Amino acid sequence: FLDLIHSLVQKMSWWEKDNPSCDGILLYMPDMSASIENQLNNYILATMMATFMNLSMVILDAPSDSGVFGSSSQSQLGCADMPSVLSSLVKPPEWLSSKCPVPCKKTHGYSDWNNLRQSSVDGIPETVCDSDEGHQSSVFVLGG
Repeated sequence: FLDLIHSLVQKMSWWEKDNPSCDGILLYMPDMSASIENQLNNYILATMMATFMNLSMVILDAPSDSGVFGSSSQSQLGCADMPSVLSSLVKPPEWLSSKCPVPCKKTHGYSDWNNLRQSSVDGIPETVCDSDEGHQSSVFVLGG
């Protein structure tokens, strides 16, 4: 199903990325308290946003030791032991991720990104930070 969504979004994007580097990133932070079904729905929306904003998209799940959510759950679809971590189910395609890692790991941890995401009253918060490769990255942080 996600392959179909990825191919449709790729076809909707009528331009090629001008700069396939990691200078512009949409950092998607799934809401770990939401069902995996809602996380997937929000992932699809984030994919379309990144595509139309001409940004690379990277998923940042909560650390496993954060206690935000257990290792498995009973899904609304009735599947026992369905993974609750989105990145265990979805790997963004290369045309979307540009093979970018989580940005600015040396200066920004999960809690830093989460605080930035929660600080926005309207819109998607943006910050510029020095990437681990030594150049500046513009990062838009989106949760859902």
